[in-house]
Amino acid sequence: HSLPSQVASALGNLAAFEKNAKNAILLQKSAITQLKKQPGTEETMAQTFIDIGLLETNPDSAIFYYKSALMLASAGNLPLIEIAAYNNLTYDYLDKGDTRKADECIMDRAMPLAKKLKRDDWLSTLYDTHADVLAKKGDFAGAFKAVRKSNEIRSAMEFSKNEQQIRLLSA
Repeated sequence: HSLPSQVASALGNLAAFEKNAKNAILLQKSAITQLKKQPGTEETMAQTFIDIGLLETNPDSAIFYYKSALMLASAGNLPLIEIAAYNNLTYDYLDKGDTRKADECIMDRAMPLAKKLKRDDWLSTLYDTHADVLAKKGDFAGAFKAVRKSNEIRSAMEFSKNEQQIRLLSA
């Protein structure tokens, strides 16, 4: 019953070892074809679309794959995939020089999701990305504040994890 997903997994693993980006993309597209044959594989397909977007050198092609991941993520209620896709989409819009769309992806889409889910790990990353957007706009003071906010969130998160580990070791 799970042959298509096993074949897709094998193709995805082969793509990870492929040195040539075009061949890796072809393998991942084949994996998506296999995943479409089996219901319940939306998250894996969306992640594969993100992986393809990361390999694409053309920002327009990458944007297409990130938007494909976003469609699956929103339909399948996969907010972490949405956050990742919006974060990556931001950088491709920056590559194209479209700071308005880049800012929209981070501030209007990804950050509210991360805050709603209370995902400080993602929130820290998103503030870093927002700093890059602000720097591209020439707002270096705002970029500095965004990096500071990212570091504050990351430090608080690491401190909290350290406390949990100390309690565990003490127990």
